[in-house]
Amino acid sequence: MTAPITQKAWTITPNQRRPYTTLVDQVGFWAYTNKTSLLASSWTVKFTCDGSIGPSGPSDTTDRITSVATFATRATTDGAAQSYLVLQNSDGVQLLITYRGATDDVAQVGFSPGGLYTPQGFTNPTHLFKPTATDEITIHGAKTVVGTSITEDRLTHVWCASDGSGWRTAIYGSSAQRSVMHCEKITRIAPTSTFPVPYLGGTHSRLSRVVNQSDFPGLCPMQFGGAAYQTLGTVNSWGFFARVFTAAVSRSVRMFAQTYIGSTSSTLSTPEYSGQPATLMASTNCASMGGAGILCWPLNLAGETTANLDGPWATMIDWFQGVTTSASSPGLTDQLPGYEVGDVPNVSPPSPRTNWWVALGAAAMWPWKNAAATMEII
Repeated sequence: MTAPITQKAWTITPNQRRPYTTLVDQVGFWAYTNKTSLLASSWTVKFTCDGSIGPSGPSDTTDRITSVATFATRATTDGAAQSYLVLQNSDGVQLLITYRGATDDVAQVGFSPGGLYTPQGFTNPTHLFKPTATDEITIHGAKTVVGTSITEDRLTHVWCASDGSGWRTAIYGSSAQRSVMHCEKITRIAPTSTFPVPYLGGTHSRLSRVVNQSDFPGLCPMQFGGAAYQTLGTVNSWGFFARVFTAAVSRSVRMFAQTYIGSTSSTLSTPEYSGQPATLMASTNCASMGGAGILCWPLNLAGETTANLDGPWATMIDWFQGVTTSASSPGLTDQLPGYEVGDVPNVSPPSPRTNWWVALGAAAMWPWKNAAATMEII
């Protein structure tokens, strides 16, 4: 059986440790590190504000987030001075990172598929306020980015597709996930008329393949059907989100990732899941694989059951779920072999390939080619 193949060229910035001084410094380091990586991967500055100086007009693309210290002004409302940045890629998609939250560990992230972010004004003080977009998808809001600890160092990891079509980031402290979020182009299944800009974004509170209703929808991926469907915007908006058009109306849709191996029980004994691949494995490695490796599944995205939003929408790119009989294996930081398009198995050096994928939990295997010997989390 073949290993997962990467479709995009990813530039990975791994293991960026920030010794603890303040929560404001930790958030600023995370934002500045991500901005720097994005600008090196085909994104450009659209608008920025350091909390005291904002854009003076619609064509003011000055980069004011020039250091960690310039992303340090936090607001508790949209209509107050805050540090923010809006970046744009070649598809016209815009990404917003703004320091808006109730406490110093909280920031907000969103994206505009149509590239519609604009400041609330271009004079003082409105140019300091959070930019708005009529098609905005908030992918991380009202939740912590770095965790609340006032002692631990944080480790930031950034994934950027070299052509600007994908961004992922994860931050850890004391071996625990503090936040995972992303905005990326996906492979469209739905018609262009209903999904004209095939981008989605999301934030995830757990990366286990087990779907427990008490945790849902904080898990990724989701098993859809029955009670697994949720209404858009509940439970702090965890999951995958996109902007689509149905019945000639622009709508926000939560997409669920189906891999056919989800379970509501860590013992895999729930009747509705009997006969699925995970339930048929008698040991860690199934017989069809000759006792070596694990099953890797791509993610197929379908909409929620709200009117006009159901059905298949897209598939993820370079995002796999690795499955054994264990609900959490492969575990965080496990590295797995893989190939890139053009590689020749057992020929292209080095052979065999190693450390090409890293697990952020069983439900998220992301590219890790040549990033580092290990993914640090403590």
